Amino acid sequence: MVVVGGIGLALFATQNEDRTPMLLYFTIWSAILATISWPSADATRSPAWTIAARASSAGTVLAGLVYWGNLFPVHGAGRQLVTVAANVFLHALLPAAVLVRLARGAARLSVRDEMLTIAWPLLYLLFTGLLALTGTPSPYSFLRPDEGTNLCVIALVFVVIWCAIAFLLRGLAAIAGVRGSAVPDQPDDARRV
Repeated sequence: MVVVGGIGLALFATQNEDRTPMLLYFTIWSAILATISWPSADATRSPAWTIAARASSAGTVLAGLVYWGNLFPVHGAGRQLVTVAANVFLHALLPAAVLVRLARGAARLSVRDEMLTIAWPLLYLLFTGLLALTGTPSPYSFLRPDEGTNLCVIALVFVVIWCAIAFLLRGLAAIAGVRGSAVPDQPDDARRV
């Protein structure tokens, strides 16, 4: 995941077709979080890093779905090879890597902790709203209040979609655990019980 995310981020940083500042994209936010949080969660077993990793998982899957379902049909993947490659890495390969990682087994989260992941897209929506107040438009047309978008409705829709994705990923992690994957946040003795 670190390699796929790192390559995608590097490709996007080097492309010159899309002049939008990188950090305006939710895709970039989620890719950065995924490349940092998953190795940190695996190394430390910290609940905070595990929640961040799960948030990045839902974020990369959501970004992929929005890209391929909403943005790609209108704008395409790009005209330059580096832009196309960046979009493939960030919107197809990274979400796939997340799903593979969860299928291999991931620490289980409580429903409460799973719901904490919702802070990730809400933080981005807050960021987008604050930028709009300063005159900096969102790179996503569906998040631009000046184009008639109601950010409260969008936030509600995102929460519903986010919860669906988060709980599907939770199910994938649970199925992987049932298949015999070790649950990383439990000591060996606890797994035998």
